[in-house]
Amino acid sequence: SDSEDRNSEDGDSENRNSNDSNSDKKNIPLTIMLKNLYIATTK
Repeated sequence: SDSEDRNSEDGDSENRNSNDSNSDKKNIPLTIMLKNLYIATTK
C-alpha cells in the first residue's frame, strides 16, 4: 500500500510541476518588472 500511495503522490506532483512551469513562463516578464521596480525603489 505504501508504494501505491507513493505512485499516486508522484503523479500529482508531476501534474503540479507541469502547471507551475507553464505559469512561470507566463509570469517571467511580470516578475522581471517587479524585480526592476523593487530595485528602483530601494536605490
